[in-house]
Amino acid sequence: MFRNLCIVGVILSLTLVGIRWSLQDQRILRWADSRLGATSAAAVDYGAGELCYICQDYTDAEIYLQHVVTHYPKSPDAESARWMWLECLCVTHHLPSTGIITECQNFLEQYPDGEHASQVRQILKRRQELMSNQMDINPAR
Repeated sequence: MFRNLCIVGVILSLTLVGIRWSLQDQRILRWADSRLGATSAAAVDYGAGELCYICQDYTDAEIYLQHVVTHYPKSPDAESARWMWLECLCVTHHLPSTGIITECQNFLEQYPDGEHASQVRQILKRRQELMSNQMDINPAR
C-alpha cells in the first residue's frame, strides 16, 4: 500500500515538473502558435495563463494572457483573459496606474455588460482613488 502511494506521489510530482517546464519560457505559447489553429492556440494559451494565474505566477500569466488579448481578440476566452491580465498588471506593477486606468476603460468600452465588467469597475475605482490620493499627497507646485 505504502509503495503504491509513493509511486503515485512520484508520478504526480513528475507531472507537475513537466507542466512547470512547459510553462517556462513560454514553450507552450510558441508550440501552440506554430502547430495549432487559432481557436485551439487561443485556448491553450489561455489555459496556460489561467494556470499561472491560479499558481500566483503573475509575471508568466501576464505574458500568456496578454498574448490571447493581442493575438486572439475574438476568442471566446478573450474577455476573461483580458480581466485576468488586468489583475496581473495590478500585482506586478508592470504598468503604471494611468496605464491600468486606460486599459480598464478600454475593457469597459468593449465589454460594458461582460462577465467581468463589475470586477474591472472595481479595479478602475481603486486605481482612480490611488491616483487621487497620490495627487493629494504630492500636489503640483
